[in-house]
This record gives sequence, C-alpha cells and structure tokens, in this order.
Amino acid sequence: MLGTSFAFAQCLTLLLTPKVADRFGRKWVFKVTRVLDCILYTLIIVSDSYAVNLIALIGLGLTTPGRLNVGVPYMNEWFPRKKQTIVQVVRLME
Repeated sequence: MLGTSFAFAQCLTLLLTPKVADRFGRKWVFKVTRVLDCILYTLIIVSDSYAVNLIALIGLGLTTPGRLNVGVPYMNEWFPRKKQTIVQVVRLME
C-alpha cells in the first residue's frame, strides 16, 4: 500500500506540474517541492505510525514531479554545459 500510494500520487501530479511550472516559474515550484520533501522525509524518519507514513509517502509522491521534472531542467540552466553531468550526478547522490 505504501509504494502504491506513492506511485499513484506521483501519476496524478504529473498531469499538473508542467502547467504550474509554466505559469508560476520553475524556481518556485522547485523550491516549494524541495521544502516539502525535507519536511516529509523528516516525518518519515521520526514517525513509527503506519498512517503517518502513508500520508507522508502520498505527499512525497505529489512532490516528486516538481523535484524531478521541473528541477532537473531548472538546475541545468544554472550551470555551463561542461558541468551539467557532474552536477546531476552529485544531485542524484544526495
């Protein structure tokens, strides 16, 4: 159930995230999803309740497209082409 709820929430958000990023800009979508990710990951680490973990994983599923589909192109815009590969490798190691 935990994995399915994450994937289902991610699929739902994939329909909306590009439109929101186009309307409000990649920067804000990326920042908001990163802050929410930090909060939700902390919640998963400190909680031992199944219900809380389920809600946190649904939230992580909702924020994943903002982090990946919006964040990767946004981060690539910051760096020169020669350094984009290493930046993405470091980001994935995070």
